[in-house]
Amino acid sequence: MDVTERKQAEEALRENEELLRKVNETVGEGIVLKDASDSFVHWDKTASDIFGLDVEHARGQTPAFFDIKFIYEDGTEYAGDDFPSQYTLCTGESFNNGIMGIKRNNHSITWLKINTRPIFKSGDTKPYLVVISFSDITEQKEKEKQLRDSEQRFQKMLSIIPDMISIHDPDMNIVYSNWNGFANIPEDKRVLNTKCYKTYRDYDHICPDCRAITVLSTKTAFQAEAKLSGGKWIDINIV
Repeated sequence: MDVTERKQAEEALRENEELLRKVNETVGEGIVLKDASDSFVHWDKTASDIFGLDVEHARGQTPAFFDIKFIYEDGTEYAGDDFPSQYTLCTGESFNNGIMGIKRNNHSITWLKINTRPIFKSGDTKPYLVVISFSDITEQKEKEKQLRDSEQRFQKMLSIIPDMISIHDPDMNIVYSNWNGFANIPEDKRVLNTKCYKTYRDYDHICPDCRAITVLSTKTAFQAEAKLSGGKWIDINIV
């Protein structure tokens, strides 16, 4: 029996699978397939490395089998029906850019960005498989936490300085204020992202003598002493 055609088809399939594997490794995302019973039917090497699981060990198991917890960004644990894959299996719709944490017994957390896509059999309205792709964003999440911590320290430091400190964007919206000194205005007016001239001086338009605009355009710091209408003198520094 001439089996050349079958052998050629098998060889083409192996080449396609090898190509897919190399492309997937180049992209650097983990790929997992789950069926309608919520069982894993396929893991690639990247997914195995991220989860720290053997591919064969994971195949055929459900998430409940693994000795890890899946958590939201606020630290609460995922319930079974909350998984992005379950959403796709139930609705037939894709799920984009979800964030999930893998919490292990040693309390270390790996953060993942997750996308899911449904796979249908011809004529079916319900998917029989869902493709889950995810990337490790732990380093990014750690940098975001460090930035938040740094901003909190910065704000606490500025809050104890008795002088007024106000930070504005180029449109003169207040990005930060320690609400001290000259900025010691009523509590109900202490609102960020409002115009500085409206909040501090109750003007409807930018101050005609605004030096901050000049500093922004020239990139040159400004310092001066100014007398207020009530007779009080203040020292102004704009950087």
